[in-house]
Amino acid sequence: MPISEIIKKLCEDSKLPEDKINTLIKAKIDSHDGLVSEEGAAYIVAHDLNVELFKAPTEEGGSKMTIKDVMVGMQNFEIVGKVSRVFPIREFQKQGKTSQVGNFNITDESGTTRIVLWDQKANVIKENKIQLEQVVKVKNGNVKTSNFSPNGKEIHLTIRSQLILDVDEKVNVDISKQEGAGEKEIISAKISDINANQNVRINGTVVRVFPPAFYDCCPQCSRKAANDKCSDHGDVKSAPAIVFSFVLDDGTETVRCTAFRKIGEQIAGLSAKDAKEKSENPVLLQEEIDNNILGCVIEIEGSVKDNKQFDRMEINISSANTNLNPITIAKQLTSK
Repeated sequence: MPISEIIKKLCEDSKLPEDKINTLIKAKIDSHDGLVSEEGAAYIVAHDLNVELFKAPTEEGGSKMTIKDVMVGMQNFEIVGKVSRVFPIREFQKQGKTSQVGNFNITDESGTTRIVLWDQKANVIKENKIQLEQVVKVKNGNVKTSNFSPNGKEIHLTIRSQLILDVDEKVNVDISKQEGAGEKEIISAKISDINANQNVRINGTVVRVFPPAFYDCCPQCSRKAANDKCSDHGDVKSAPAIVFSFVLDDGTETVRCTAFRKIGEQIAGLSAKDAKEKSENPVLLQEEIDNNILGCVIEIEGSVKDNKQFDRMEINISSANTNLNPITIAKQLTSK
């Protein structure tokens, strides 16, 4: 849906004037430090105003959507795709309780996305009920951004979602030829050579550090939890999560990098809880983080994104090594 149409519908359904809607969208972009596009910010505003941008499917399923048309924030839709990759179940401990999460990718003629299943829903993977080439239908999932999904979006199955296996529908894709069917190769690269949608590994020096941002997250799944409510786990006691951005320089160019949650804590050298408490004195917090990481050489892995709003490449970090051996780095550089 074009941004002009989104704004028009927001005005119609919320009864707010266009200038007010544009102000809300700009505020969302600013609050996310430019990490979301105008379109993405508009979808968040629609969610905040309880405006449904897309018509929900009928009981019979209605008109289904393609994967490329599914947008972040949507919850009422239906897609059909072929299973193109299944990932192992991951178990973790939260507050003394064992939880699990499972993921698999589905592909249709328009693209590939990741499906996320929590706790009991993940048993379909544990019990080997999800197989490659299987055609499945997903109804009424919760679409979120993702650093790991091939299309940058993942669909979480909530209590109101449906996963229908072995659907008798034709999906005209050859899984073996789909880029999204396998993990993208992580390439060692120079910043000057990176391109959007690459997964890269880069060694560089931290030359600038931005003040961290925070949001409330679910202690079980680390997803955003507004007003102590998680879309997957209901009422929870939310905990602070950190969003930490900095500029990395490898001698060829610089790039802005962003790390979330545990990885952000690792690089900043502070827990989210401590950093948020210290944010009451932003000058001292900035000084402490600068002392921890500014000027340090680190290695990061992550996905390259094209931030069209600021006309620059950025990296969302998936892992980081802040304890590099200088001798190892020198050997790597002299071997190239």
